[in-house]
Amino acid sequence: FEARSNIRRTLVATAAGKTLLAAKSQSELEAYLRRRTPEEKPLVQAFLEEYDEIRSTGIAINLRQKGQRFAIAKSVVNAAGRVVAAVALVGSTKDMAHKEAEYRQILTDHVDSWSQRRNSPREML
Repeated sequence: FEARSNIRRTLVATAAGKTLLAAKSQSELEAYLRRRTPEEKPLVQAFLEEYDEIRSTGIAINLRQKGQRFAIAKSVVNAAGRVVAAVALVGSTKDMAHKEAEYRQILTDHVDSWSQRRNSPREML
């Protein structure tokens, strides 16, 4: 496991970013996509091709490092139905791609259950 906080990528370059971007309003989405650089055009095109499915399922897939890294992400929705975060599973394509359907189900089952949780104040220390 490797957690890093110094990585900077645009939303269209990651599976989690795609789920967050797909949840934006049409005007926010269009404004964001208009600001992408010419180098990002292939990423924008790929996102637009996946957009309807991401929007309906809340799940996005991404391949990086010439297809060697696989990521699958699911948007996290709060009790009000608003997307507030995303959870991503990342690993080698060799280890993960053949289990995509299983990962979709696991993410859907677990992440969707989080919006059903009741938030209660934490106990004071």
